[in-house]
Amino acid sequence: MLQTQLESISRQGGEARALATQQLAMQLEMNLENNLEELEQFLGRPSKNIREVVVQVIRAIGYPQNARVLPRVLDEFTDPNSPALLAAMHVLDDLEEEAASAYLLQLFWKYAYEYKESDVAYLEVLECACSWIAMEETKRAYAVAVGPLLAATTDRWSRDPYCRDSVLDTLEKIGPASGNYALPSLLEVAVRERGSMLGKRVWKFIQSFDQGVLAPYHLVLGEVQHYYPPEEG
Repeated sequence: MLQTQLESISRQGGEARALATQQLAMQLEMNLENNLEELEQFLGRPSKNIREVVVQVIRAIGYPQNARVLPRVLDEFTDPNSPALLAAMHVLDDLEEEAASAYLLQLFWKYAYEYKESDVAYLEVLECACSWIAMEETKRAYAVAVGPLLAATTDRWSRDPYCRDSVLDTLEKIGPASGNYALPSLLEVAVRERGSMLGKRVWKFIQSFDQGVLAPYHLVLGEVQHYYPPEEG
């Protein structure tokens, strides 16, 4: 029954689709606990049309009623090609900044530390989520929330050519304040890269940190600077 309704909505567009989504959400609220459990079973399925509709229905149910399935909704960030990804972003943006930031941090933590047998899933989350977080229109609070965890896992993402630029974009969005926790790990990258394009970007970012943060590291910075002489012109 539910699958049939979801498939029907997926074939609609515009205002008709929005209205049908809202009506289904209101219907499911009558037996919310069981219906959320059934909705959850459709998340992550290959059927791209149903996946997107499921997330849209969960969004229409609203927070905090939909809270129990939000971690599963955010698993869409593991797939940059997910048809439900945009809908998942909208679900986050519907929340207060504090709640949305907490769910994002939970997502990052889960894939960084609960699935440690492989870095692949974590790096996919970073590539997808940080590309979105780094966008100008995305709330800076999201970057601030995940910044310390990104710093703690620098050795993992900085070696991946696909996600490291997006992660650095996210740290740069936080700005010099990220130096309070990211300086040691970024210095490690600067030393390891020794003048590469990545190293130069990291070194330039380090230079933007507050002098109060840099001062205790002045001897270390002096050594690292040998790899990054001032460019002519």
